[in-house]
Amino acid sequence: MIAFIRKYWSQILFVCVLFVAWIAFLSTTMPGTDSPLRYFKAMYFAFTLFIFGALDIGFPQSESTFLVVVLWICYFIAPAFTISYAYTIIEERLLNRLPFNLNRHSVILGMGRTGMFLYEIIKRSNSHEKIVIVDRDLQNPHIPLYEQARSVWWLRNDFEDPKVLLKAKVHRAKRVFITTNNDLANLQAAFKCLEMNPGIERIYCHLQNYVMHEDFTESLRRIPKYHKIVVFNAYTSAAQEVLKLINATEKSRTTQGRFFIFLGFGHFGHTLFDDLISDQNTSDEDEILIATLKTKLFFDTAKYEWSAHEKEQRCKIHSPIYDDIFTAGLWDKLNTALKGKNKQVIVINCLDDPEANISLAVQIKKKGPEALRKAVFYCRTFKPLSESLDEVLANRITDSDSRDIIPFSLEAALNNAYRELLKE
Repeated sequence: MIAFIRKYWSQILFVCVLFVAWIAFLSTTMPGTDSPLRYFKAMYFAFTLFIFGALDIGFPQSESTFLVVVLWICYFIAPAFTISYAYTIIEERLLNRLPFNLNRHSVILGMGRTGMFLYEIIKRSNSHEKIVIVDRDLQNPHIPLYEQARSVWWLRNDFEDPKVLLKAKVHRAKRVFITTNNDLANLQAAFKCLEMNPGIERIYCHLQNYVMHEDFTESLRRIPKYHKIVVFNAYTSAAQEVLKLINATEKSRTTQGRFFIFLGFGHFGHTLFDDLISDQNTSDEDEILIATLKTKLFFDTAKYEWSAHEKEQRCKIHSPIYDDIFTAGLWDKLNTALKGKNKQVIVINCLDDPEANISLAVQIKKKGPEALRKAVFYCRTFKPLSESLDEVLANRITDSDSRDIIPFSLEAALNNAYRELLKE
């Protein structure tokens, strides 16, 4: 109830003053004695108070001192409310200046894709949320859209400057989101924000490097004074959502385990791989093979064998195959690796290009070796696909009863992950 009043206090005040003034006018002779016309006159008088109605209807008149006092209070509160509201509109929209008394707002430092996701989620949960955006990119395509939004202010400046953080009123904010891809700058800003506002509810700090994300998550957790800093990684968040999808969809896997094949192995693939080998649903019967054009320096098998030993991870990790994933030669190599294994084959297409992921999956399902044609393909996209296209890819590419191609949207995964993040 308190949260509701705090959120809608201005609307509640307006209704209360309007209702009290209406009742008070009805209790006097000012609206006349003709019924039911006097009810409408009383309501008109109550409304006019918000635009200095005394100039039109005159000052309170009643035999009751109490009613006169109540009306005088309404005569002052109503126009004061109007002036305050008009000033807010001028300050926010015309001057685009942060209100002097701005507090308990959210601050977003950096307005790229991650910042955009978080902004949309915040606004969907509370359209009246006050948000200050700090981004130094004057060519940011999101500026026109968000500058038109109510209770949103955009500071075109560098948040690494402490004066900019003061201007964004971080010391009065209830939470800060630091979303750029510069991990060091993000961490420094997080500690600076906590120093400026020790009573802040949360500081969400994005770390693009998933190794740094894992290390700092553990390190900050051990230090009580840094518990308000929550580090997150966009790909880690999305990978966890995708892993939930795979585990939920593949419940009927064979007792012989699963054989995961990664086609493409960039940042997202690497993150999903790390989550997969540490997932509780991954068993000692499961196997993982990576096919990519990346150089051998990019993936250190020995490191993961050592890591698996330390974590008592039991799944088998094959040596990567470095080849063009679009060639029949690679498909034959994968087919050879699958021979004699009665396992459920799950292929994860992790390229940055959604069209290439789906095209590759369709080609293999139509023309690839038998073992790969029986596999279920999970294809990375950014935007969710239409239900019709989803249905065609899943059930109409081949005549098999099993699902063929399952697209997973990074946008949807990130939205789900960030919603859960804000609930913490």
